[in-house]
Amino acid sequence: MSKEEKRKVELQAVAAKFRLLCNMRIEELEDRIPGITNLLAKDALLKEIDALHELSDRANEEAEHLIEEYYRNKNGNT
Repeated sequence: MSKEEKRKVELQAVAAKFRLLCNMRIEELEDRIPGITNLLAKDALLKEIDALHELSDRANEEAEHLIEEYYRNKNGNT
């Protein structure tokens, strides 16, 4: 496997994990919605859910940054 192919596989794996984590958190927050009666608290929760959806949609971009940071830290170039 070439270096480019390996990087692509890493990117896909990290992006998939990132989406999974975002979706798990979204589900947790959505489960809390019915119990919230304060409109400001509910609005804040819905905004957090929207932000997580946006992050999830940008998973590949975020994964690229995470991988780059990992290799910088691994190589001691912080």
